[in-house]
Amino acid sequence: MWKVKLLVVFVFLNVCFWIGEIKLGLLQKVDLQALQDQSHQFLYKFIDFEKKDEEQEAKYSMCPKKPIVVAEQTSFTEFSAQMWLYADTWGLGKYLKRKAYATKTMLDLLKTTFPNLTLTPFEEISHCNISRHSISENFEPLETLEMRTGNKSLWLWTNEMLPAAVLPFLDEARVEFEFNTSITAEVNRTIHKIGGVGRVLVGVHVKRSKKYVETLRNRYQSTLANASYYLDAMQWFRDNVGGRILFVIMCDDDQWTRTNLLGMEDVVIATKNNAHDLALLCHVDHLIMDYGMYGTWASMMTKGHIIALMLFDMNKHFEKHKKFHLFDESKYSVRNQR
Repeated sequence: MWKVKLLVVFVFLNVCFWIGEIKLGLLQKVDLQALQDQSHQFLYKFIDFEKKDEEQEAKYSMCPKKPIVVAEQTSFTEFSAQMWLYADTWGLGKYLKRKAYATKTMLDLLKTTFPNLTLTPFEEISHCNISRHSISENFEPLETLEMRTGNKSLWLWTNEMLPAAVLPFLDEARVEFEFNTSITAEVNRTIHKIGGVGRVLVGVHVKRSKKYVETLRNRYQSTLANASYYLDAMQWFRDNVGGRILFVIMCDDDQWTRTNLLGMEDVVIATKNNAHDLALLCHVDHLIMDYGMYGTWASMMTKGHIIALMLFDMNKHFEKHKKFHLFDESKYSVRNQR
């Protein structure tokens, strides 16, 4: 409103000036050209000020009026950690009916694998004054999360897995996290190469690295499953799922896998690289799940039966949304290896 008043005053003064010049002859001795130039300069500055003010208003008009969810940049640089942080943010945005954002750095990293990602770059609103509520643990129960965060925006920065936020939106998640065409083509070539066309594919996720030994010991007070877990799970599929089954193993310990799990004609190893292995695990018809972020991710995305051990605190969510079969972890502990 004040800008309109200022412009009216400017026009009024100009009208008075020219009335005085034309009608009263009061300005004959004045340098009219100089006055005109000053008048034009004032007008140009006003227009420029008006433009910058409108740009500033447009900039701040983008600021969220309601609480949002933000995936904050973290020190966890592993692709799997960034993938889960994005997914948690995306899912919580849908669950809480809030707009969700991710940093441009995260989006640039993940879009090399998942080109369909839809979250808005946080940098577009980083200038805004946003209330902040950070949660590093105890996201669940999600039913009380809105109450616990109040009217504040939710900032996520941990590398936790939160399937409870994604599982209710699985159909949308499969579109959001669709692999790029080159990865999909590589997976299809692998399936042809191992003779998997027309077969019932059961992915087998095997993790044996030192990192997972430490994670299981520190978080679950457990140890890696022995070979019997995978062999018994394979037999469960032979007994309960029809068709010509082919077990496709992705592993991080080739020697252990070849020594303990190969031998039957319906079992092959198809490990290549992280992106390929994750995409193949998501593509198969069924899954034998091991520990870790990739295995849990594949369990979400796989449409068929899933076999896992009875030690995950997220089992109740998988049981609600998936064909989830739990084996007794204590039976397959390395300490009790037969």
